[in-house]
Amino acid sequence: MLFTTWQFAGFLVTVLILFYLLPLGWRRYLLLAASLLFYMAWRAPYVVLILGLIVIDYTAARVIGRQSGHRRKTALLVSLCW
Repeated sequence: MLFTTWQFAGFLVTVLILFYLLPLGWRRYLLLAASLLFYMAWRAPYVVLILGLIVIDYTAARVIGRQSGHRRKTALLVSLCW
């Protein structure tokens, strides 16, 4: 799905409408699902790679938020380099 197609325009309008209709707590899940759907439209097997990166970055963010010092820097390095 290219940004310059009518298919993307319809996708974007649908996501924006749903985004503003959903309660605040559900909006992040909609954006996650829309992002995965967008990448699946291009090449579905890459979703596994994206899901792996999401897990790594989410875990690193949790470590960075809870820890200090060396573990925090290591988590940032893993997130940036993986």
